[in-house]
Amino acid sequence: MSERGASGRRPRAPATGSEPRSIAETLGDVGAQLGLPDPKVLAPLVTRWREVVGDTLAEHTRVRTFRDGVLVIGVEPVWASHLRYLEADITARANRLVGEQAVTAVRFAVDMPEKSRDPRGPVVD
Repeated sequence: MSERGASGRRPRAPATGSEPRSIAETLGDVGAQLGLPDPKVLAPLVTRWREVVGDTLAEHTRVRTFRDGVLVIGVEPVWASHLRYLEADITARANRLVGEQAVTAVRFAVDMPEKSRDPRGPVVD
């Protein structure tokens, strides 16, 4: 009698010499191959951004993406020049939050103010 799982398929044995891996590890590897941001770095930066920049700046900035060590921050136009002076501090605080030297540079991208953004998201032509 054959052994079948709930899906009706036979369970697949791991490749010889390999250990089972978590889905998070596998997805992280696939994401890296596709050039996607590391979720172990990006997720805490997004969810705990206020801890990195403080209450005032958190109201006027947001994490847009993280790739190849570069943290891209969306910032309202009037705050952009001020934040350039804080780049080293933001880099250090972000690295303290994620517990490693993952962020090597910070770049700023001008965003529309939160109040001006369409809640339905960006318009696609």
